[in-house]
Amino acid sequence: APGVKTAVFDRLGTLMGLFFNQYQPPFDNVKLRRAVVAAVSQQEFVDAVVGEQTELGRVGVGYFPLASPYASTAGMSALTGKRDLAKARQMVAESGYKGEPIVLMSPSDQAGLQQAAQVAHALFKALGLNSQYTSMDWGTLLQRRNSNAPSDKGGWNAYCTGWVGLSVANPAVSLPLRCNGLEQKAYWRPTVPEMETLRDAWFAAPDMAAQKRICDQMQLLAFDRVPFIPTGQSFTPTAFRDTLSGFANSPFPVFWGVRKS
Repeated sequence: APGVKTAVFDRLGTLMGLFFNQYQPPFDNVKLRRAVVAAVSQQEFVDAVVGEQTELGRVGVGYFPLASPYASTAGMSALTGKRDLAKARQMVAESGYKGEPIVLMSPSDQAGLQQAAQVAHALFKALGLNSQYTSMDWGTLLQRRNSNAPSDKGGWNAYCTGWVGLSVANPAVSLPLRCNGLEQKAYWRPTVPEMETLRDAWFAAPDMAAQKRICDQMQLLAFDRVPFIPTGQSFTPTAFRDTLSGFANSPFPVFWGVRKS
């Protein structure tokens, strides 16, 4: 439109991920979660969300967003190495998966998340998993993920979501990397005491270099225990009149410092 420009103000973007209920079969089995990691293509998830606007997506993303000072390359070959579906299917068989149904929740009113869920559904099917694509509104999904009931009694097994980059930029604020689910009765988060120990160590670290080393350890542990799978990074542009300037780098538009010429 004449007189309108677009720009991405948020350099941290959104960290996209595939999340599991780790307290109910079949994803209570870490071997099965690792099998899914072996098959995930971040590019497929990013393409589904950003489409032809390729400049709005990034791959090669770990458990912290790329622009974060704590972004790590530790263990990234788990996601950036060659995808081998046959090997991943073998890992599924070796995990002991018995064909249990998987309720994959998909929010009908969140377009990007719905598209990501469709990719996850196709991935599960390709791995030979009994995926049941289950559509609901976002509010219902949030309520249902608090349940620890079996999936056939109102529970769930997996869903896709995204976290604003600033909210997952370091161990202090990253809820998806909090691994105290049972203690908090937050059944969408796993229980991994070792991760909580590393988080405490991060707070006690004397300097940035020590903090970064701890984040490397956290990422290696995450690839081993799979609290969730990072599926890429996306960015949302903001439209504004070309007479305006001075926008803050923020995940949502704010008017502080904005000037009109």
